[in-house]
Amino acid sequence: MAKITGRESAGQLPPKVVRLYGAVIELIEEGADIGSMKVSQITERAGIGKGTAYDYFDTREEIIVYALMFFMEEAARNLEQEIWEKETFSRRIELFMDSIDRQAEKGACLLCLVNLVFEASDLGQLFRKLLNEHRKEEACLLSSLERRIVEKGIADGEIRKDLPVAYMAYILMAKIVAYALYTVHHQAVDKKSAQGEAIFLKTEIPCEEFRRYILGGILEEFQAE
Repeated sequence: MAKITGRESAGQLPPKVVRLYGAVIELIEEGADIGSMKVSQITERAGIGKGTAYDYFDTREEIIVYALMFFMEEAARNLEQEIWEKETFSRRIELFMDSIDRQAEKGACLLCLVNLVFEASDLGQLFRKLLNEHRKEEACLLSSLERRIVEKGIADGEIRKDLPVAYMAYILMAKIVAYALYTVHHQAVDKKSAQGEAIFLKTEIPCEEFRRYILGGILEEFQAE
């Protein structure tokens, strides 16, 4: 039986793997810590034997990271059609941020993804490795979408064309990640505050204002000459 690589689309995945991925996402949304999440927890939620998981994956980390990567790619796939219905570069970026707002409202999956970008854990290292491999192979839909948004903006004369597309796509990604970081942190602070918990790092800027800064920064840097 072929092992899962983390590059498969929804149609390429065996039903049992889809159930494993769904179990990971459900557990995360219920508050489970991915650092201590066990394979037995995942397989029990998925309704399959623990040994079956190792038919498809070599490690616990693969199950969790591949599930989150699949979640991210599916979110990008759902966003893609909406993106091209927007007529301007600015509106496409706003839709990207709308999507982040929606995912942040759902809960912990977006926070996990953002944290994995920076974590030194085995999970974080595997996530970054897989993400880089996807980018090199141009198989990461999210990265591809950001690049195509930049290319469309250049073609339409909305944004500058004197900078490399790859550079502009990375800048766009960095600012979108910054918005995601602030959004999930802001929601976490609001939740702790409502529960009367101690807050060590407050968010002093309302999300709506921070959003304007991010969008304004992108448009200013990418402004056509």
